[in-house]
Amino acid sequence: MNQDRKINPSLLLERARTGDESAIEELLAQHDVALRAMIDINKKWRSIIETDDVLQVTYLEAVLDLAKYQGDVAGFGSWLGSIAKNNLHDAIKTLERQKRPHPDRRIGAPPGKDSILWLWNFLTGSSASPSGHAARDEIRTTLETQITQLPSAYEEVIQLVYFQGKSIEDSASAMGRTYGAVYLLHQRALNRMHQLLGTESQFFSG
Repeated sequence: MNQDRKINPSLLLERARTGDESAIEELLAQHDVALRAMIDINKKWRSIIETDDVLQVTYLEAVLDLAKYQGDVAGFGSWLGSIAKNNLHDAIKTLERQKRPHPDRRIGAPPGKDSILWLWNFLTGSSASPSGHAARDEIRTTLETQITQLPSAYEEVIQLVYFQGKSIEDSASAMGRTYGAVYLLHQRALNRMHQLLGTESQFFSG
């Protein structure tokens, strides 16, 4: 870590792009203060989403997409900021659509719906209603295969919400994370699954 602080910032970025964990950690740490100042959460939602929640998911998304970043070190902070703003914007947009004080009640399949089938239809834009166990099992197997390609935190939240039928609140308890962090993880996990399945996201700006 101390050695990373002495190297040229551009070289630090290049090392981070190759997956060097210490370089990634240092690069993100250098932008943490500025990024925190950039995140502006409407006080209407501060009881649900905190700055640290946004940062957790932003840093995860940044690491996932770091190899794709084509800019230089001078633009890296702005790139991080755009990820943070997109994450916050998408989460709040969904919260506002729900128009309920407890958004976990609207996350996942509606009451009485098959959560696996609902997730499949949501992700693919279809209206499939398989009549037999074999068809449903095939859908489940496909989704299980897809989620193994997700980062572990995304995979876990999809497992908890859709395969185990837990609310975001219960999922947060199971994961040892805050409600807001898991809410944001859920949003981004669905977005990543849209990408894996090659379908267009209905809610997320990516």
